[in-house]
Amino acid sequence: MPSEAQNMVNAALRRREELERREEARQQREDSPPPANQILSDITDQTSEGGECEDSQERNTPARETPSRRRRRSPSMDLDTPEGRQHKYACFTEAQCDRFALRGSRRSLVKDFAKGDCHEKMISIMAFLQRSESEQAGSDVQAYLASGAFKAHATALFYTAIVAPHSKAYVTSLASFIASDMARNYPLYKIDKSIIEDEEARSTLNTHMRNKLTTMRNAIKEKLEAAADGAYCMNQLMSDIMPGNIQIRLEHRQRWAWILAQYKAHRETSPTTSNFWKNIDKVLADTEDALAATVADKEAIKEIRAEIFKEALENHERDYPTAIPPPEEVDAPSWQIMLERTMDKFHRY
Repeated sequence: MPSEAQNMVNAALRRREELERREEARQQREDSPPPANQILSDITDQTSEGGECEDSQERNTPARETPSRRRRRSPSMDLDTPEGRQHKYACFTEAQCDRFALRGSRRSLVKDFAKGDCHEKMISIMAFLQRSESEQAGSDVQAYLASGAFKAHATALFYTAIVAPHSKAYVTSLASFIASDMARNYPLYKIDKSIIEDEEARSTLNTHMRNKLTTMRNAIKEKLEAAADGAYCMNQLMSDIMPGNIQIRLEHRQRWAWILAQYKAHRETSPTTSNFWKNIDKVLADTEDALAATVADKEAIKEIRAEIFKEALENHERDYPTAIPPPEEVDAPSWQIMLERTMDKFHRY
């Protein structure tokens, strides 16, 4: 027994001693530095693991650009540089030429224009627009002169202005009044505004208007000649001179009785009647000056002036009794009313 017990004790002691040695060895391993190759291996592993973590973090975290990490554009790609702007507008020029199907010389013209200075291009565009508007206005005025709006309507207005009962002149002053009235009341004459706004087109229109007035005055003078030679009564004179689409009033008859009397007197004292209408303008102006120098009251001047034309009609009807019925009476069209109102305001004594 004792030997067996001793054996168990000895075995336990040996086992304990063995455990103590193992524990001491483990403790020594922990307290002593690791081998150099182990250190390098650990560092490598940590670096690899850290890189993977950073990559994972970068993949999961939105990247924030910093000036140092942002990819810089080359100067030729920057629109703030001349090269960048040139590239941009060159592309835009090509796109616009393609859009409008420009080829050949026209495409080259657009490209050359695109290369110009900004101010030069603005001036060129403005000049082109003005030229285009002028050409368009020129086309518009030619179309207007060839249309019924001019040949029928505007011509009727011109003639109505000539035969108006209170006109203060028949040549230069009348043409100036009509030119101003066309610019002021262009819808009345059925004129496009573009014609009035363009100086060249308006000048062309005024030239045709003056030519029309000259033709009308010459035609009326021939009718005055026929009336003087044929001893026309007032109704016959009115039928010859007055158009059928306007209203003929007593003032018309009085004024044209006076003009016929002036024509007869002018024919007797002058070898030619070429300056008859200018002479009429002078007689009217001289009469007005004489009235202003003799009579101070404006209402009295107005009454005396009206009496002059009234007496001319009475004298004509006394010398040439009525032989034919008067022209058919018509209501005054709106354009006659508007024109004569404007003449009363701007073109009468």
